[in-house]
Amino acid sequence: MTTTETVAATKLESASTTKAPSIPFALKLAFGGLAGMGATMFVQPLDLVKNRMQLSGTTGKKEYTSSFQALRSIIAKEGIFAVYNGLSAGLARQASYTTTRLGVYTWLFEKFSKPGESPSFAMKAGLGMTAGNTLFAPH
Repeated sequence: MTTTETVAATKLESASTTKAPSIPFALKLAFGGLAGMGATMFVQPLDLVKNRMQLSGTTGKKEYTSSFQALRSIIAKEGIFAVYNGLSAGLARQASYTTTRLGVYTWLFEKFSKPGESPSFAMKAGLGMTAGNTLFAPH
């Protein structure tokens, strides 16, 4: 074996045993929280319309006939930013609950994963259920 072949073989061995760099745990938490908060920004207007439609029927007279009519009415009467009323509560929930839940899931996933092998669907489902039932889970 020549020197060049020996060096190439050594590099190949070290490359196969080198562990891939991992994303820091705090960054994973931040990404999870930001993903939840981004979803809330999209869902908030839909949730507001749903709640307004549910509440409009409690007085006996239906104020809205459809989701689109409810959205148009809210924007016409209260302005475009009214569809984001209550956003701060939703963002606070996502910043705490989703960040914690996804952080616990990531930690459990890394603990129960074998190197080079992905956990089974049943294992992932169990990890998801465990992470979803964390400290901030609403009951």
